[in-house]
Amino acid sequence: MRGKLTITIMLASLLLVLCPVNSGAAARTVAVPVSVDSALQQHAVRLAAISDELYQAASDGNKQLTYYNLSRLRRLTADPSVRQLGSKQGWTAAEETIRQLSDALQYGKLNGDARADGAKLMLAFDALSSGERALWISYHEIMQDDLNRLIKAWQRQTDDRTEAAVAALKTLSGHIELIVPAALMQRDPMLVQALQETYQYTLSLLNAGQSGRLERLWMDNSLAALSQAVDLVFYDSEGETIEPVLSPIYGGMPWRWTIVIGLLIISVLMYVGWQKYRFERDRVVKQDRANLP
Repeated sequence: MRGKLTITIMLASLLLVLCPVNSGAAARTVAVPVSVDSALQQHAVRLAAISDELYQAASDGNKQLTYYNLSRLRRLTADPSVRQLGSKQGWTAAEETIRQLSDALQYGKLNGDARADGAKLMLAFDALSSGERALWISYHEIMQDDLNRLIKAWQRQTDDRTEAAVAALKTLSGHIELIVPAALMQRDPMLVQALQETYQYTLSLLNAGQSGRLERLWMDNSLAALSQAVDLVFYDSEGETIEPVLSPIYGGMPWRWTIVIGLLIISVLMYVGWQKYRFERDRVVKQDRANLP
């Protein structure tokens, strides 16, 4: 019953997106891009070109060339004007990735994590210049394949299905981490956060499953929510690509999406709270029965 209530609340959230807004000023998509002047566009193109060179150098294991391009990238991103593109959260994620890559260059070798950081930066800055042709958007199909493998692993009628699902989720996790800075540059940050939180919840369920404390319904609902969260990052409610957010970072969030994400988070928290309560209640009942003479 509680699971059905959760699904109903989540569907109601989606209906807010599907229903037209009775205001001519309201946009159908998450955000409508504003015109970008030529100077900013040139900055964005340069960022994309340098980050691409950085990624190629990191992939080739060329530490010196990677460091050179990272220095160029840092100088260009220090210009406050270029940060009018994207979002504050996107720039924060990019800065953290730059810091991680810088530490790797200073204290170690170009390992897999360093190459992944190079890929994150390449995708993030490509997003600023390429609009809906951005490379990160192509990961939608890849992540859908990840989800299909995850669902098939969970539906296996074998004793090791939880372990197989954990392995499949790890692959999806890598792709989520890869696109986060780019997605934050172009999409509503709360949609990206919802994806990250839903992934973490799914992971916690699987970890509990490895200890033998997981009901099938919990996991089925979580996988459905995770699939929905992935789609929301890439598409709008009508199945079309969301227009990129290329407005100044201090712009406000459309109210309709605030309500949608708020209801989604509330429904997830209600469901998690109920399941935790039921688990503790059943555990106490079992203990009481065990203590009976």
